[in-house]
Amino acid sequence: MKRLLLCFAFAVIIGIGNVAVMDTGRLSRESFPMGFVFGTSTSAYQVEGMANKGGRGPSIWDVYVKQPGHIANNDTADVADDQYHHYKEDVDLLAKFNFDAYRFSISWSRIFPEGVGKVNWAGVAYYNRMINYLVKKERIMSIMQSFALRHLVIELRTSLPLMNQGLWLLLASIMVSFLP
Repeated sequence: MKRLLLCFAFAVIIGIGNVAVMDTGRLSRESFPMGFVFGTSTSAYQVEGMANKGGRGPSIWDVYVKQPGHIANNDTADVADDQYHHYKEDVDLLAKFNFDAYRFSISWSRIFPEGVGKVNWAGVAYYNRMINYLVKKERIMSIMQSFALRHLVIELRTSLPLMNQGLWLLLASIMVSFLP
């Protein structure tokens, strides 16, 4: 239900839904220049869930949200929207509301639970399934356009093992040197 309400809110804001009583304030796709890309984005931590399952390692957010007083109602993202299990429904909603693109983040701690070294192949398989479904539903313009290297630097910083070892800064520095 949360997903439907969220997508409906986006549809009302930019006027691309298919609801007869919707007041868009005369805003429509035609109001935007040709080639304008309508899309949505998410953060892995905020939507995936499966925080302690599927081989995912800890992130700094796992520690932060469990400290009383930091987050309203002491909520965590341990389950979140459970996109890990419901990614097809989410992508189907993107298609239903006619979004052109979906930018999502890849959780470093899901791919490298220990920060570096051993790969969590279950995590890789999850992202592979989601990307394949996005391609099938034509909701991804290109893989390179969807992933920002700068965002990966932020994701490196959220890996608890990388933070504890101070390695995130080294990896981020190497990556930033390749940015245009």
